[in-house]
Amino acid sequence: MTLSFSIIEFENVSKTMRRKLKMAGIVATLDYPHAKKLGKGVWLLCGVIAFDSSYPSDGEAATPISKYFKDIKRIVFDSKDGYSFEYDNSNDKILVYFGGFEPIDEFDLSDLTGVSFIAIGYN
Repeated sequence: MTLSFSIIEFENVSKTMRRKLKMAGIVATLDYPHAKKLGKGVWLLCGVIAFDSSYPSDGEAATPISKYFKDIKRIVFDSKDGYSFEYDNSNDKILVYFGGFEPIDEFDLSDLTGVSFIAIGYN
């Protein structure tokens, strides 16, 4: 299944509504202070993430995003600066790839900021 979203309506959110959440190796800045209900128990969360200087080889914990859901189904990330991102649902991790390969353990990704995401799940 392929999901496609438009994030234009989320780009005009007041900066005072943004909330920063730091856990382990990522900082998540949310477009809204909480997830938005889409209906029938489905919720949406949008924002951007930034990484720190020590990316673990098994991925960064997605807790700053996943903690808003009882059952998260998908996190979709925009590619940035040659990096691509994948959500590992079984381990609740964000995996980072460059050129098709995952960065080595303790890789410095601190310059990788402003990576947009959309998360969908149930509460």
